[in-house]
Amino acid sequence: MPSMISTAIQNTFIKAAANLTAQVAVQWGSKEPQPLDRQRIFEFAVFGFIGAHIGYVWHHLLEHRFPTHAALHVGQPPVIAPGEKDKDTHVPLQPPPQTADHGSGATKVSWRNVVAKLVADQTIGLCVMITTFLIITNIARVPHLVDVFDVIREKLFQLVRAGWHLWPIVAVCNFLWVPVRWRVLVSSCVGFIWNIFLSLVSMSGPGTDPKVGQH
Repeated sequence: MPSMISTAIQNTFIKAAANLTAQVAVQWGSKEPQPLDRQRIFEFAVFGFIGAHIGYVWHHLLEHRFPTHAALHVGQPPVIAPGEKDKDTHVPLQPPPQTADHGSGATKVSWRNVVAKLVADQTIGLCVMITTFLIITNIARVPHLVDVFDVIREKLFQLVRAGWHLWPIVAVCNFLWVPVRWRVLVSSCVGFIWNIFLSLVSMSGPGTDPKVGQH
């Protein structure tokens, strides 16, 4: 199972590779190719590292609060009436209570929890992650720190709506079939195209060299 730090390192390279791919693709079709924006690649790498930590904690929090697999009640111990405690009666042994282990046969999918996680992930989680992305990719490119809030106000809900075309399906698959420790990495791999899209958005954002933003 990957640790938080190993997940963050892998996510760093995936995000940086996505941005590099986007820049190469843009320059491939440009009549006047521009040098690679190494700062933007670095910003995506930082976003990958920080975002992985946020996602790792977030997925564990969701799974703890809304576990996908709920334990089945396999039986209750017999009720002993008062005064019968000392009688020589045979009490059948009950199996130990089952836990909500993903691989246990005594569990079932809690669709209520899956829906709750999906709603939380596609509202709070997605907003937090996109806000983090916008801060990291713009904080060094705007003349004043307060301008970052203008970027967030302008792009946040546009990106959230765009994300709803992809991430709900990924989230449901993650919640149902992927162990919680792997969910950030799976999302990063599936979202490689999404990160290319974010790269194109960031390249046309405030504080960007106009030449780089043309494509």
